[in-house]
Amino acid sequence: MVSRTRDAPDNDALRKALFHWSFNVTKRGHHPIDEADVPAAFAQEVAWIAKRSMPLRSFASPSTVRRAMNAISLKLDGTAPAAPTVARRRAALFSALQYAVELELLPNNPLKQLKLRRPIVAAAVDPRVVVNHSQARRLLSAVRSNYPSLEAYFACLYYAALRPAEARHLRVKDCVLPESGWGELDLLGSTPDAGGDWTDSGQANEDRQLKHRGEGDTRPCRLRRSSSRSSVATSRTSPRAPTAAYSSPGSVVPAFRCRGPSPNR
Repeated sequence: MVSRTRDAPDNDALRKALFHWSFNVTKRGHHPIDEADVPAAFAQEVAWIAKRSMPLRSFASPSTVRRAMNAISLKLDGTAPAAPTVARRRAALFSALQYAVELELLPNNPLKQLKLRRPIVAAAVDPRVVVNHSQARRLLSAVRSNYPSLEAYFACLYYAALRPAEARHLRVKDCVLPESGWGELDLLGSTPDAGGDWTDSGQANEDRQLKHRGEGDTRPCRLRRSSSRSSVATSRTSPRAPTAAYSSPGSVVPAFRCRGPSPNR
């Protein structure tokens, strides 16, 4: 939130400075923003936003918070985003204001005082946009022809409904894949792809606990027998896909990057 946009720098340059330095504690060397050395490439944009940013105390006014809500309810092109996007942004704003209350920088969370119509998020799945079984088999066949080492990844997403980060974390030793009947995957963790700029290690991937679960929690997951079993076998034995490098010994899924293999975890 800024007090005025007169003499503002280019929008793209400003967003780049915010995301690649101001909001990125790793890029700042974990220093407080007022103690870190601003890179010359971002100096003009950071100086402008520091001068024009509204003080935190102004958010004690419901009118300021409503301005913020109106801003996060639009995309960059001025159109309305999807309801889940608005809900996520509202939750982030609420958490930021609540943190200010904890630090005694605001007397209370002003977002609680606003009468806002919550976006309606559809709970039902539209069958017209969900891949059916025939389409899934054809898609997996295409993956097998081009990048066999990635077949197990997509098979786990479809047949076991794994999250992408769960499939990346999966190891062969955690799979029970019988010749007949249903198999089971023992999910021990998650490997989300956050990007190297946003991780403490500088690696694109970081091993974490399962989503919405505590450290050390596991989750068993049943999966369809024959198709998933053959997909895992194909992925582990195929000599093709030179751009694939297995993320760690025993991985079901390689650490795949379009521009080449990522470093081993």
